Amino acid sequence: MDKPKPENQAGAVQRMLISRRQFIRGAGILGGAVAGSLLLASSCKKKVTITSVVTETKTVPSTAPPGTVRLPPINGLEYLVNSDPSNVDNSRLPVTPPELLHVLNPGPQVDIAGYRLNVHGQTSGALSLAYSDLRQFSMSEETSLLICPTVFADNERLRGFKLSSLLDAAGVKPGAIQLIFRSLDNLQQNLAISDALGEDVMLALEVDGQTLAREHGYPLRLIRPGQLGVFWLKCINDIEVV
Repeated sequence: MDKPKPENQAGAVQRMLISRRQFIRGAGILGGAVAGSLLLASSCKKKVTITSVVTETKTVPSTAPPGTVRLPPINGLEYLVNSDPSNVDNSRLPVTPPELLHVLNPGPQVDIAGYRLNVHGQTSGALSLAYSDLRQFSMSEETSLLICPTVFADNERLRGFKLSSLLDAAGVKPGAIQLIFRSLDNLQQNLAISDALGEDVMLALEVDGQTLAREHGYPLRLIRPGQLGVFWLKCINDIEVV
C-alpha cells in the first residue's frame, strides 16, 4: 500500500482555513472568527519569514451594531495575531484592501470644514492647520503591519506625511522631550520627541489610495510601524509639544 504523501505548508494552511470556515458557520461570525484566530496564532519571538501566502477570501456580512468589533472576511493574516510587529517582515505579506480592514469602533462624526490640527507648546509658533493644509505637506506611501493582539492583523498601504516634517514647520524648541497627541474622541497618546523624529513615523490621510474612513481614523491617524495598533491614534486634532 502506498504511503500518503506529506502535506506541504500551503496545503496545511488551506486545510486549517477550510475547517475554520466550517466552525464559523456553526458557531457564529464573531465567536468563530476569534476562535479561528486563536487556532492560527503563533508567538513571534524570532524574525518571521513568510514563505507562502493564502489568497482566498470569503465575504461575510457584518451584523455587529455600531461601536463593537467587526471581524471581516479572512485575510490570511490570522496566524500573526499574537506576534510582535517589530519582529515581522511584512514586505512579503499581501496588502489588506480597505473592505477587509478590521474595525473596533465607528469613529466620531467630523465637521471637516471646521476641523483644525493644532500644534502648540514648546514651538517657535503655534499652528492651526485645516484639512486642506495637511495635504500640502510632501506625501509618501508605506505599507505597515497593524496588529491588535489576539484579535486581528492587517497589512495596510498608507499614504500621508512624515511627522518630522510637521515638527519642522512648527519649530520645536530645544529642551522639548515629548509630544502629546489628542483625538476628536477624547483619547490621548504620548510619544518621545526622539521617537517622533524617526523616518517611519507618519501622519496618514489615506489607506490603499482612499481617504481614511471614520472607523479607520479620518481625518488624520498616527502611524507607528513596529508598534501595536493601540499606539496608532486615530482622528488626531491636537499635538502638544512639552
